[in-house]
This record gives sequence, structure tokens and C-alpha cells, in this order.
Amino acid sequence: MIIDCHSHVFFDEVRARRAMFQDRDAWFGTLYARPTARLATAADVVAAMAVSGVDRTVIMGFPWHDGGVCAAHNDYLIDAVRRNPDQLIGFATVQPLDGAAAATELERCLRAGLIGCGELGPDGQGFDLANPAHLGPIAEVLIAAERPLLVHSSE
Repeated sequence: MIIDCHSHVFFDEVRARRAMFQDRDAWFGTLYARPTARLATAADVVAAMAVSGVDRTVIMGFPWHDGGVCAAHNDYLIDAVRRNPDQLIGFATVQPLDGAAAATELERCLRAGLIGCGELGPDGQGFDLANPAHLGPIAEVLIAAERPLLVHSSE
């Protein structure tokens, strides 16, 4: 079995209003400022899997600074996994600085079928990996559920 373990997908509003999201989120703006930087949908990933012989793909959103945008992205991921349960595995994204609200959002996503948390990004989301208050509430949820966490720790 071939598994792609890290693929970002974006919901339609991000694709349609890309410039607005670039202005709203500095990290997204930095990474996706080039017009040639593709924003794939879940359907794009499933189509590419069929062509390339990939059996499963772990999809994730983006480490948005705004927890509300994370939740909207999570809704898209939940729907994509429900539509493609034999191909897609989903990870939820939360804003660690939201504390208990981030933990609640993560619990919602795990109950809805996502299997982990990620990608989180200290640089773009503004949290400190060394501060237990930032990742603690999320870590507690993941430890209790025995689920993974993916953190983007470079750049």
C-alpha cells in the first residue's frame, strides 16, 4: 500500500478569495503569494492518487492564525473524508493559542472522523512549542484519544 502522509487541501472560499486570505493571514500570504502556487482541493488529490497509484492520502488544512478559519477548514476536511473514506485520512487544524476552545474543536473533529491534529505552525500561528500552556490542552486530547500530532517546526 502506498500512503501519501502529508497533503494540504483547501476549501473553495480560500481558492476563490485567495488574495483576501493572503491579506488576512501573513503566513498564508508568505507561502502562497506566488500565483503559480497551487491550492489543491480534496477532489484534486483523489484524482492525482488514481493517476499515480497512491492508495491513501493524509489530508490536512493550513495552520491558520484565526481559529475560526481553522474550524471552517476542518468542516471541509470532515466532509472530504466522509465522501472518500477509502482514500482520505484527515487531520484537524486548531489554533493552540485558543486554549480550551482549541481542545473542544479538536474533540469535535476527532468525533467526526478525523484521526489526528496537524499541521500546526508555531511561526504562523504565534505559539511557543516550549510553552505547555500553548500545546497542553491539545496534547491532553490527543493523548487521551491516542492520536498523532503534526507540527511544522521549520522556517
